[in-house]
Parts: sequence; C-alpha cells; structure tokens
Amino acid sequence: MSKPSYRLGSLFFIAFMLAILGGCQENSDTDEDIVAYISLNEDSVFKQTFDQLALGNIFDFHLKLPQADQSWVDIWVEGYKNGQKVSDHPITQLSFGKSPKEVDEGPIGFGIINPGDEGQLYFLYGPGVSANPHEIEEEFIIESGMTGWEDGVGTETVRLTSGETKILGAFRHTENSMETYDLSDPEAVERMIQEDTFVLLVKIKVEKRD
Repeated sequence: MSKPSYRLGSLFFIAFMLAILGGCQENSDTDEDIVAYISLNEDSVFKQTFDQLALGNIFDFHLKLPQADQSWVDIWVEGYKNGQKVSDHPITQLSFGKSPKEVDEGPIGFGIINPGDEGQLYFLYGPGVSANPHEIEEEFIIESGMTGWEDGVGTETVRLTSGETKILGAFRHTENSMETYDLSDPEAVERMIQEDTFVLLVKIKVEKRD
C-alpha cells in the first residue's frame, strides 16, 4: 500500500514545483529590470507593402517599452566589408525616447529600397519617428552575388535590460553560398563578418534614464 502513496505524493510534489516555476516565469515577464520587449513582425503592413510594390527589403519588428517615460532607444547600423568595419561611426542611426506615455509600443525596423539598382537607399524607423533615407555607400552597392537577411530575434519575444545591446538582424552579401549564422553567438557573428563580402548589422540598445 505504500508504493501508490509514494507515487501519488511524488506527483503532487512535481505539480507543486511546476506551479512555482510557472509563477516565476510569469513574474519575470513583469520584472522591473526589463525595459523593452521585441518581437518579429512577419506579416506587417510595411512588409506587405514592400513585397507588393517590389520596393526592396524591409525588416520589421514590434517594440514595447513598459517604462517608456524613462527609456531612451538607440538603433543603428554597422557596416563591414571584407572582414573589416568600414567606420568607427554607424552608417545610419536613430534615437528617441522619454515618451509622455508610461507604456508605449510600435514598429521599428530597417529598410533597403531598390537593392541591385541605381539609387539604392536605406532607412531606419521607430514608433512615430524615422531617419531620412540615405544613399547606400559605394562599398555596399549590390551588383552581383547573393544577398540575404539573417534574423536576430526569431519567433520568441526578446526581453532587454537597461544598456543591453541586441542584434536585430544582418543584411548580408556573398559571392558564394549563403550560410546560416546564430546572431546571439559573438563567434558566429565574427565568422559571418569574415566570410561574407559585406555585412550590415542592425543593433538596438534601450537605456533607462531618470
């Protein structure tokens, strides 16, 4: 008679522990240390418009700031060619923050207009703000080879703490086959930079400021 009681007690213990773990996970989603939630917008209006009009490439995300009135957002693009960073400064950047709302959210992203043609442009945007489109520098003009977008967010919602930098994605060009890289792995990112002809890394950082 003791074995059934032992098994029943074990099941109750496991259920109890799962409930505790579930509660911990739920609490972590509302942690005061989290300053931003980022998720991929796979079927956004922006992306549909770009696809329907064949304008180029756009990489769209949803940003939620749970402490928007105390947060400052920096989004920028770093350029690498033949394994070397082309400049100590971002090739384009966008900054915004200190919203009048306590909680704010909206789309953020990076777009390239007319890739492969003359007059190629790129731009960054955020909720209610955008950077003026810039002409793509000569070293990043696409004439031949293969291009692709490496996603740095995935299907899960990304949570950022204050001052943490996240790679949203990479726009890549190569003359050879297009390999897949894990953008959360710094060593994989470095291999991608060294092996591709050029790489545009789109990064974000959110800081809590009093």
